[in-house]
Amino acid sequence: MPYITCFFLVVLSLVCPHFASSQEKSPPPQFFIEGDGEVVLENSHTQIRKVIRYKDAKGGNLKKIQREIQEIFGLEKPAPADKIHLRLIALLDALQDHFKEEVLLIISGYRSPDYNEHLRTQGKTAAKASLHLEGMAVDVIFPRSPARKVWKYVRSLNCCGVGYYSGKSVHIDIGPTRFWTRKSAKTDLDISAHNKKIFVTTHRDIYYPGEKMIIDFGGVTEYPFGIEIDWEIFPLNDTSETPLSALFRPLSPQEGCLLRHQRGHTKNIAWRIPHDLPPAPDHTYFFRLRFCDKPHESMPDFIDSKTIKVLPSKTKTSRYLREPGYEVLEEDDVVTFIDIPEFAASAFISSP
Repeated sequence: MPYITCFFLVVLSLVCPHFASSQEKSPPPQFFIEGDGEVVLENSHTQIRKVIRYKDAKGGNLKKIQREIQEIFGLEKPAPADKIHLRLIALLDALQDHFKEEVLLIISGYRSPDYNEHLRTQGKTAAKASLHLEGMAVDVIFPRSPARKVWKYVRSLNCCGVGYYSGKSVHIDIGPTRFWTRKSAKTDLDISAHNKKIFVTTHRDIYYPGEKMIIDFGGVTEYPFGIEIDWEIFPLNDTSETPLSALFRPLSPQEGCLLRHQRGHTKNIAWRIPHDLPPAPDHTYFFRLRFCDKPHESMPDFIDSKTIKVLPSKTKTSRYLREPGYEVLEEDDVVTFIDIPEFAASAFISSP
């Protein structure tokens, strides 16, 4: 039977060259959880519906996809710090595929800080550090699936945040792993005050040595705060060995504590993946960053990232090192950090 299958594929590739080409050029995954690369989203207020094909997007197509996602999520005139994270789109894609939904209805996407505060003053369920402000969260309806069933499934993935209040919609975000219901929600307690719930997220999960890894902070409620120059990266589940020290290099020369004064300063920060990472099981790692000049003693001294994977080196230099908007650095023996000001170049990153 395997020989018959193999013979069929060979014949098909000869008769239909495009089939063989598509098999060879299928983009590799960017995230641990993602779908087939196509998700259908509709804004429930404007009835605007878009088919989002986000995998391996670049150039003019990348900008078109950005505009479509922003329109669906209600982010029509984004500031440089504002974007909808591609990780969230990939997660929605995976969930749409799993539940076999024709379309997902967006109830609440992006929220401006002013609008979020307006909801809070009205007594609505809106956290001060809501991830809707960061483009990391969505309230969504799965038309054919009970909301509680969706909530239970997302909870089982152990990947993100998911809340169920009542009715047909669920809240889904790409922040720390947690779950809640209307009874257990703590939005009125302001538990994120003084940056107590600050976290870091990467724009992708899967990388190659030498690539730039873009990160954002979430859960920030108080400025300014500082980031120590030296970061650490560990093989997953192993902090006993001496970590690989990472050197943070902002665009403007600075030593010691790198201060972040506003929301825009906590977005689109990048490092260069080193070529000589220590061995790790299944090529999986996490990194640790430490804070300095904290605005309050309640802010943690350090935070750890979620898991990332760094696959073995590719034979060709990654195109990310030459993409517009990236500062190309020549050092191969250090991890290098830079600030990237261009929204368009860093908001949605195509797969390698």
